[in-house]
Amino acid sequence: MDLLIFVIASRFFALYYCEILLLYNDKFNTSKKVAWRD
Repeated sequence: MDLLIFVIASRFFALYYCEILLLYNDKFNTSKKVAWRD
């Protein structure tokens, strides 16, 4: 039972982490593009 909880928690954390990375990446890329335009 503990293993199942750990697997579910790790999956949820991985999804959450990916979402944050994607959001951060978008912000970084947009600021980078703006900098490149200037």
